[in-house]
Amino acid sequence: MEGLFARACEIAPELAMLPARSLTPTQVEAWGERWMMDLRKRGKGAGEANKFLVGGTTAYNRRGGSWGRRRGAPDFSPNPFEAVDRFSVIKGAKYVPTDQEVSAIRLAAGGEFRPYLKLLIQTGARPSEGLGLPWADVGPDWVILRTRKTGTGDLLPRKIGIDADLAARFRSWRRAQTKTKGKLYVFEQAETAAPHHYIWPRMQHRAACKRAGTEYFSVGCYRHFHAVTYYGQTKDLLAVQARLGHRNAKTTQHYLASLIRG
Repeated sequence: MEGLFARACEIAPELAMLPARSLTPTQVEAWGERWMMDLRKRGKGAGEANKFLVGGTTAYNRRGGSWGRRRGAPDFSPNPFEAVDRFSVIKGAKYVPTDQEVSAIRLAAGGEFRPYLKLLIQTGARPSEGLGLPWADVGPDWVILRTRKTGTGDLLPRKIGIDADLAARFRSWRRAQTKTKGKLYVFEQAETAAPHHYIWPRMQHRAACKRAGTEYFSVGCYRHFHAVTYYGQTKDLLAVQARLGHRNAKTTQHYLASLIRG
């Protein structure tokens, strides 16, 4: 909790330095909104922002807390953190990158990360689904993505089309790889027969964002970008649900709540 609160204080250091008795609910609410915007760009949601508000409540009340040590009866005004409503799920919707951000980052991406990124943008694949994509699930103009079903562990497949450019890239890439060694996965580590580590897309994406001159956001945000884009094309909630492999339409509705950009 201390680390979370310290990170929030970095967002608005001028508020963190105020005496406790000077802090108002309006200032706390503005502070929380700025913190939420930062969280969304990093792929976080309302839960983290609400933890900050809970932590602020505790810090304000605690003897020896963040705003100085208190002895005896407190002479502070009512706790301003308690007067601020907690964030709703919609407020905590994941950040959706703009078309301009996506275009700039695609141009800045290089090497294997470029087709990986294009796969996420075109299909709405989870980052892990893209990493674990085997060549056996890549067709002439489609890929099969597999969602692991909670509880049973079964993999539920969904077949999604890809454009001619990505399909041609995969075909050419596959032919080149077959000449050297048979590879099981599309995005495979050079030294092993395993997919890239989950840290790989984060590092590659961070570097691409830096080259593109855009603020970093989670790789998982491309799934939300795809959901919003696909809904704009189809206007069909059930089509988006099937596309993303959601079992519950409420989950899809949460994704589309990201149409409200921070």
